[in-house]
Amino acid sequence: LIELNDALEVLEREDERAAEVARLKLFAGLEMAEIAESMGVGERTAAREWAFARARLGELLGGPDA
Repeated sequence: LIELNDALEVLEREDERAAEVARLKLFAGLEMAEIAESMGVGERTAAREWAFARARLGELLGGPDA
């Protein structure tokens, strides 16, 4: 969890909205529609931010493509 938190902090410095989407998805367990509504963005925007966040967190955590 410490590594994930550190990675989320890096992501937040790079893209605050993507980090917020990641937190809502990973820690609150919200669905994409719920995330979009809570953030006041469209569902496609939230999904795009999640795709970026997921890929970037994978890189930061040393995933297979890192």
